[in-house]
Amino acid sequence: MKIKFNKLILTAALIGIILIILFAVFQTRSPVLIVIDESFINLYGTKRLRNQTISNSLVMFRNVKTVSVANDVSDDMIPFAVQNFSSQPYCVLFPMRFAKSAEIYHALNPDIRVVILEGRNSEDINTSANLFRYKTDIETDFYKAGIVAASIKSPVESVNEDSDDVVIKRYMIAFLEPLFNRLHGTKVRSSFLKGINEDENPPEVWFYTAFSDYYQILGLSCIILAGSGAEYLENTRGIPVILYSWLDPSLAPANVILIIDDSPWAQAVQAVKLAVSGEEEGLIKSKFLIPDAEKIDKTILRKIR
Repeated sequence: MKIKFNKLILTAALIGIILIILFAVFQTRSPVLIVIDESFINLYGTKRLRNQTISNSLVMFRNVKTVSVANDVSDDMIPFAVQNFSSQPYCVLFPMRFAKSAEIYHALNPDIRVVILEGRNSEDINTSANLFRYKTDIETDFYKAGIVAASIKSPVESVNEDSDDVVIKRYMIAFLEPLFNRLHGTKVRSSFLKGINEDENPPEVWFYTAFSDYYQILGLSCIILAGSGAEYLENTRGIPVILYSWLDPSLAPANVILIIDDSPWAQAVQAVKLAVSGEEEGLIKSKFLIPDAEKIDKTILRKIR
């Protein structure tokens, strides 16, 4: 018994030493920095941001730190805020709106990997060489969203007066932000409809860029809000909604069945991998957040994960 007890003590001591060594290595590794502004934190949620930071840190086995800046901070001040966090970070991620700051930071720190995350609303911009630029894989995102949307069965029954048949009709509408629609509308619609048409009874879909263009359609089975129309989220009257947003799922109305998140935190791990491998450009899939998995068929969940 004493020998077994001593072995347990020795095993516990070895595990403790290993954990201490791993923790020491973790703390000494150069961090990944993500630049965001205060409005992002309000939308994303403080608790969620903390949890995602811990998750990304564990996956990359290095600290991921938030560089939070004021909403109205000037472009040339952000690089100094980044330097205050770490003089030698492993990688620094800048959202597209801070592209100018990313260029300034890179000019001051040419040996550090600097990534611009372009998101969905990305236009061609001139940036300096050696900056990594990654876009959201919008075609895959909309294809998967189409699969989910088509699976929502909320049909309207209309009787064909010329026969005894009951015709089942389903309709859904998608709102695309105007700039996004101009840049990617054709590809987005094609990808979304590809996912829709995998259903044996695909619904009819109408695309809009503003609620002012939308006329009343009764019996909608789903509404897709991709940038445009989010201000009407509270007025969707219980209709299932697929929302493209960085919004904290805990703040979303109960009828939001899927949130498609292409925030810097959702893309951080893949972005760092691409940068380390030396790929100057690339596509990164969004994270599909499901507030209530019971509302989506398990077969569909497997398809989108």
